[in-house]
Amino acid sequence: MFLGLRRWWARLFTEAEAPDSRNEGNAQPVGGAASYAAAQAAPVVGSRCPLISSQGEIAGFEFRLGQDLQRRLCRRGERSAMLAHSRAVLASAQMVSQSGRIGLARLPADCVVHLLGEEVVQGVWIAIDRSECDPATTPDFAQGLHDALLHLRSQGAKLAWEVETGEGLNMLPDFVLARQGKQPMFTLLATLAALPPKLRPLPTLCTDIAAFEDLELALQSGVDYICGALAPTGSGADSGQTVSVSPEVGRIGQLLHQIVTGAETEAIVANIKSDVGLSYRLLQRLKTANLAHLEAGTSIDAAVLLLGRDELYRWLSLLLFQFAGKRRVSSALQEVALWRSHLMEGLAREQHEEAPALLFTLGLASMMSPILKISVQDVISTLHLHPHAEQALLAHAGPWQPYLALVTLLEMQELDPCPVLDHFGGAEHVTALSDEAWQWAWTASHAS
Repeated sequence: MFLGLRRWWARLFTEAEAPDSRNEGNAQPVGGAASYAAAQAAPVVGSRCPLISSQGEIAGFEFRLGQDLQRRLCRRGERSAMLAHSRAVLASAQMVSQSGRIGLARLPADCVVHLLGEEVVQGVWIAIDRSECDPATTPDFAQGLHDALLHLRSQGAKLAWEVETGEGLNMLPDFVLARQGKQPMFTLLATLAALPPKLRPLPTLCTDIAAFEDLELALQSGVDYICGALAPTGSGADSGQTVSVSPEVGRIGQLLHQIVTGAETEAIVANIKSDVGLSYRLLQRLKTANLAHLEAGTSIDAAVLLLGRDELYRWLSLLLFQFAGKRRVSSALQEVALWRSHLMEGLAREQHEEAPALLFTLGLASMMSPILKISVQDVISTLHLHPHAEQALLAHAGPWQPYLALVTLLEMQELDPCPVLDHFGGAEHVTALSDEAWQWAWTASHAS
């Protein structure tokens, strides 16, 4: 299986012509230097958007070509570059599929036509989007798309398309694809409720969801998979109903305040000891691999000293997620928060920030409002955030705002060159760090 995927990556950089231009029985790469250059010139298409299941967990990731990118390539007539981008999108989705999660590739119909004869990983999901180029409606194109879809399905791919894209295909999709875009979620849900009987048993996937509240509404209404807006940076639960800070969260907030203000270690230890549950959790924390050599009778005093104040602050911040309640998407939001935190801390180290760990906390804080259903101001007060973090969350300004702007771009899958991307090393570098952060977030959120 991995050999097949390596062939995919090799093919990505050695050909960008239609499959029918080569000898199918003789798998020799064609396209030459021009095709290689087209693929090399394309920005990395690795930015992923979480695909959240009806259970509220991240079930996989969506990869797609941005509409602005498609329009730009169409204006220039760079069809070979468009195909190279599409292959990169599909290769990224296949890598996720091989990890055991759903890898969804959204590809323009006029690029899918050229995938006839290609090898794909069994189980990859492919959603056929309307092309941003001049629509091809000829009978020959429709037949070519039909043949390509039959081939991809024979390879084990799961396929779906919107109604207008699938006209004349005379075949059923493997899942129902719906895009919200600018239409109200209630309108989209009404459309799904009115599906023909033959489509109703199929899984439903809603993408391009515009607002976090719509995302939750779709899940509550029985949609199987959703993809789109997460908590908007800096607003979070302030856009909806919030609750008061719970006593448990308040207790952790007191400890965080003691750490930030430099309280004596004895006072911090006494505060922890006054909470049996918190004391137990802290001692369990010491049973990690790095501290496994410690004796079973290690005291709270020793635990605080061994962890150090920075690590204790980080651990307490993460512990706040334990009080997320029964919100359906809490699990997914926590994984997103961990991804943000790890990525922002890594970028801060590269930028030689004085305290990179504070950017880890900012990443958590940026998602804590929707996770705990408390206001952003309560998040700031509970975590006793650095003034730069407070400025970034409330005013969308300050020296740390670019970190939040970057994660927003990645979540929106917008990787066109821009000052924010350039500041952090460009799309390819940022995407590589983001992929590593997603792997770390999955491991951290599934740790026993």
